[in-house]
Amino acid sequence: MKWYHMDSFDYQYYNPTEIILGRQMQEWLPFSVSWWHNFGSQSMRGNFAHSSGIMYETEKAELAFQFMEKLNINYFCFQGAGCCGPANTLAEAEKEQQQLNHAIQEKMEKYHKKLLWGASNYISLPQTELGAATSPSLDVFWQTLALEKVNVDTVLELGGTGIMFWGGKEGYQCMTDTDLSFELDNRAEHIKKTIAYARKKGFKGNFYLEPKPTRPGRFQYHFDVATAVLFLKQYHLDVEVRLCMDPYHAFLAGHRFDYEVRMAKMYDMIGTIDISPDRFVDSDESLQELVKKWIPVMYDLIDMGGLKNGGINFDPKDYGDFYTKESILKSLFYAQEILAWAFRAAAWLKQNQILEKLLDTRYMEIWRKDTDYHMEQVWDKMKNQSVTLGTQFYTEKQADKLLEQAIEKVCM
Repeated sequence: MKWYHMDSFDYQYYNPTEIILGRQMQEWLPFSVSWWHNFGSQSMRGNFAHSSGIMYETEKAELAFQFMEKLNINYFCFQGAGCCGPANTLAEAEKEQQQLNHAIQEKMEKYHKKLLWGASNYISLPQTELGAATSPSLDVFWQTLALEKVNVDTVLELGGTGIMFWGGKEGYQCMTDTDLSFELDNRAEHIKKTIAYARKKGFKGNFYLEPKPTRPGRFQYHFDVATAVLFLKQYHLDVEVRLCMDPYHAFLAGHRFDYEVRMAKMYDMIGTIDISPDRFVDSDESLQELVKKWIPVMYDLIDMGGLKNGGINFDPKDYGDFYTKESILKSLFYAQEILAWAFRAAAWLKQNQILEKLLDTRYMEIWRKDTDYHMEQVWDKMKNQSVTLGTQFYTEKQADKLLEQAIEKVCM
């Protein structure tokens, strides 16, 4: 995959306006960028004239919008409403946020970019160490709910289409001193009050919950897709809230990302995707192996008709000792190319109905099963039979070859 310098990008696979399966590639792959913590890394601070406060946040935003322009990315995500700098009170934090919103609005008009979703910033507050909505402290509960108000107001002011509830602050340390039911009740109440306020203020967009298995507690409530879906359904929030999927969070939970996506798709809970693009650059795997992992994900997105109002947000992290503007750009470029390559391969498979044929062969017998039976009939049928598992059901290697074939078919 070719890569040049700051102002030169040789795209092979990502062509935003190319029509594939009836719509433009940028509609299938609505890329977004967030810059809340990544542009604020220690190694990046030398790029800005200020080191904190509104002017610092404005400088970071300007650089982010320049990157979006270079990479033809139309959306951004706001991770951090309510914490633009040192503030003694929520009222001060809100005032600073409004100042930053005004600066961002000017950049949105200048660069013709849109807000995908926003999240409130109680993530970095030390007082939420024992949880935010699930905290045993009433003051922390009120404070974080008040910060959700700041986030809702910010999303409305900037014309965003989504509001994010992050799952990484809702955990517990010790079962002995924890009332699980009470804490989950509070978490649901926290979300419901936010939704009620947003709807009252005229918000028409989507709400997202992002599962995460670690940080800050030893154990997290929204550990993975399954636990997040169970929580949402238990509290009747599944009508309003969809999931934000993150491949690294899936890895931390011990799952493959394609499994998590398939689970969320099965429950009709896929909302949006959040990715650390630098993991594509730092990976020891070949490009083909990286692409192969994303083909099933892209296939599911195609199968469900795309992400509706969601997007694919790039959230670079400062994992290395040295983080530069060029390294950020490179990671964003690589992510675009790998995902676009995987999308093309998935589209080829879909157009040729190749995976459907594989499933037809594998499940041909059991799909014919009549469900109108009782146990006595099963016993009479099977009591004198010796059963072996046929080789036709072991199709993993065949499926892997089909993915490799798709990669080669669309290789440029």
